[in-house]
Amino acid sequence: MGLVLATNFGPMEALEWCWRERVDVGSMDASTFARFDGFCGAMAAWLGCGGPRLQLSLSCGSGAAALAAAADLIRQGRADRVLAIGYDLITEFCWCGLTNLRTITTDCMRPFDRERSGTIFSEGAAAMLLESPRASTAPVLGWLAGAATNNNAFHMTAPPKDAEGSRRVMAAALADAGLTPADVDHICAHATSTKANDVTEAGALRNLFGDRLAGLTVAAHKSQLGHLMGAAGLAEAIVTLQVIRGGVIPPTVHHVTPDPECPVDCIPGTARVRKVRCAITNSAGIGGNNSSVVLLAASA
Repeated sequence: MGLVLATNFGPMEALEWCWRERVDVGSMDASTFARFDGFCGAMAAWLGCGGPRLQLSLSCGSGAAALAAAADLIRQGRADRVLAIGYDLITEFCWCGLTNLRTITTDCMRPFDRERSGTIFSEGAAAMLLESPRASTAPVLGWLAGAATNNNAFHMTAPPKDAEGSRRVMAAALADAGLTPADVDHICAHATSTKANDVTEAGALRNLFGDRLAGLTVAAHKSQLGHLMGAAGLAEAIVTLQVIRGGVIPPTVHHVTPDPECPVDCIPGTARVRKVRCAITNSAGIGGNNSSVVLLAASA
């Protein structure tokens, strides 16, 4: 079993303890860095992952990117099973950096709402186990049919017009799955509730799905989960898989006034019962990173 860890900041708490040691006692012992330097190996040993292991950081696109990397390891025959984990916690250092982005709202998250004023960062972890069809003996919960990552190569923080990188990464994930936009029933949006992201992401969806977008549901799970950073894309993939399995889409909370620049059906206020066979997720992050996964029902 392989292991892929995905994160924005990594075990930053361990480095902060190193600094505290320097402040408190005037020196730093090399062994204090062991929790940071050996984090991936220690996690693999603890979880019983004796196969290939790696840790990646594609900012807030990391969680979905972990699934793409895990799928690649299985396709290459390097592992029969891969555990993909996305995680982040908010330490003092991390909070200072996030605050400097000036994207945090003093209100609440309102994805695709005209009155939205920013995001709220949260912390946590999410995990998904991928297995090769030839090796799995467990019940199939669903299929990861395709995945992709890319980079805007445009700006450190600002998305390009109509989030062209997001459109391309979703199109690439669908191509990897051997599917087209016409096959998609449901979209899990990145939906950070910032002025810039929601408008540009709506543009990306419009350019990919065309007139079909009006009939598709577009989930915005960060309205309930907050922005989990490195765990966000993985947590949202798990919720999306449960949507496919259960046929119920969680609502976008706090959405009161639709923004005409974001013409999407984001399931405002109340959960929606809908049969979903094929869904796609969109994740993006600082540095121009984008990632996307395509999920199919177990019976597909």
